[in-house]
Amino acid sequence: MGVYNYQGAACYRTYIRTYLEATHLRIICHGGLHHGDVYLNGVHLGYHFSGFTPFSLTIPSVPKGRHELVIRADSTVDWLTLPTDIADWFLTGAFTVRWRFNNYPRPALTK
Repeated sequence: MGVYNYQGAACYRTYIRTYLEATHLRIICHGGLHHGDVYLNGVHLGYHFSGFTPFSLTIPSVPKGRHELVIRADSTVDWLTLPTDIADWFLTGAFTVRWRFNNYPRPALTK
C-alpha cells in the first residue's frame, strides 16, 4: 500500500457463514501488534493489546446464517506501548498473521 509511516486505526471486514444452529464459534488470531477489537454483527466481542502475541475469542450460540466480522487494528504508539514511539523500524503493526475460525456444535454433558 505504500503507507509505511501510517499510524492509526484500520478495519478489516469479512462475512462468515455458520451452517449449524446455535454454533459455537472460536476466532483465533495467531498474532497482533498493539490494539485490536473484534466485532460480530456490530457487537463488540473483545479487545487485545500486546506485541505479536496470539489470542482467541469464543462466541457461544451463534445462529445459523451469514454474519459480519469486523476486526479493527490500531497501530498507534506512544511511550506506554512496546515498541514505544521511538523505534528503529517501520511501525506497520496490526494483525499480520492469519486468522482461523472453528465451528463446533453446542457442547453437551452426558452420563
